[in-house]
Amino acid sequence: MKKSPKKTLRCAALLGASSLALSSVLSADTISVNFHVGNDADSATPAQADHEITGSEAAGLDNNTTWNNINVGNSGNNSTAGSIFTTTVLTDDAGDASAATISQGGGDSTWFVGYGADSAGGASEIGLAGSNHDDLFNSYLALNSSTYGDGNPSDAGYISITGLGTAYTSGGYNLIIYSDSDKRAGSTGADRTSEFSIIPGGGSLITNYLVEDDIPNRITFSGTYIASDNSDTDDAYSNYTVIAGLTADSFDLYIHSDDGGRGAISGFQIVAVPEPSTTALLAGLLGLSYVMVRRRS
Repeated sequence: MKKSPKKTLRCAALLGASSLALSSVLSADTISVNFHVGNDADSATPAQADHEITGSEAAGLDNNTTWNNINVGNSGNNSTAGSIFTTTVLTDDAGDASAATISQGGGDSTWFVGYGADSAGGASEIGLAGSNHDDLFNSYLALNSSTYGDGNPSDAGYISITGLGTAYTSGGYNLIIYSDSDKRAGSTGADRTSEFSIIPGGGSLITNYLVEDDIPNRITFSGTYIASDNSDTDDAYSNYTVIAGLTADSFDLYIHSDDGGRGAISGFQIVAVPEPSTTALLAGLLGLSYVMVRRRS
């Protein structure tokens, strides 16, 4: 039997609406944070803009365009203890302008700010053509936690996240940490290993590792995201690690290194996990829509 054009359009619209509803839920709420140098004065290019992710610029595993840019101060060794960054209310990509708050824990601290494309003292950008993903890695914050590090150096500061709402705590969330620090040109020592110790509110310590295979290759972010295997003995290059299954409305993040010096962080994302009941409901709606289309045909 020949299908009615009106029925075909009506059924297509029903399927389309159901698909859109499903995809909107599966596209999880995300808080994205980018740490960047605050004093890039390279006059040859608008270099400071190469460290911030703004407007329609996209970065991260999900090509996110809603980034909170956190200025961590002057490049080089900030050897006088002070405030690393100001407390900031964070916006997520669902439009929540107070999705969480980031602050510096531990009081006044020493710290280091470096460039990802060069040696510690260099001031150059990675410079990927037609991409803003390198803006996430062009500069970084480095710390060696006085709580979990080896004490050389000893940095009191850590990152504190508070105020996560039910959009993140109900179904849980994953924390994605990005890191690709300077290549230490001329170094002959061990690969750089950054350690990330996370203490969720009311929870126990979780430690993930991220290794940069910079000896002798000194690999720089090329536009490809490579997951860490979270081994502190591996020497394979990686540029992100994932701490999955968090549910607390707050957590503290301590950064350190087990091979001397400081660990580094370029940025991070807090990604909500869609609630199974909601996902199942919309998947069922999509299936029901298909059945209705079949019956109307």
